[in-house]
Amino acid sequence: SGLTKLTHLRLANNNISDTSALSGLTEIIDLDLSGNPV
Repeated sequence: SGLTKLTHLRLANNNISDTSALSGLTEIIDLDLSGNPV
């Protein structure tokens, strides 16, 4: 949870033009982390 928040903040602070790909990436990261018993 903390890691995904950091990832979201880090990505949000970067000037990336393709925001749709960016949001898709964060969704994949969220799903991957929530699916792993960490």
